[in-house]
Amino acid sequence: MQRSQTQEERQTQVASHQLSEVLTNPKGIHEAWIAPGDPHRNGDICNGRAGQITVGRNAWTVQLTYTK
Repeated sequence: MQRSQTQEERQTQVASHQLSEVLTNPKGIHEAWIAPGDPHRNGDICNGRAGQITVGRNAWTVQLTYTK
């Protein structure tokens, strides 16, 4: 059984989702990143799948991002 995320974990996951989409699609149009006819951006494909980044003693919950 998967545990519930804390409010802070959920906030960093959502923020990382949006940041990833902004960085990979700076023009804000679907055609800049995805294949023609595909309605999903890279963050949407992995929506809700959490990962973790650890630097030293600090860890942040982030959303996984799809790459080809």
